[in-house]
Amino acid sequence: MPSQSEVEKHIKTELKSFEPHVVKKMARVL
Repeated sequence: MPSQSEVEKHIKTELKSFEPHVVKKMARVL
């Protein structure tokens, strides 16, 4: 299983690839 830091790094990389309005939508859900 990936470590917590690896997961967080992956999530941040994925977020950077999203459009800003998609990130805002996800932030509301989270």
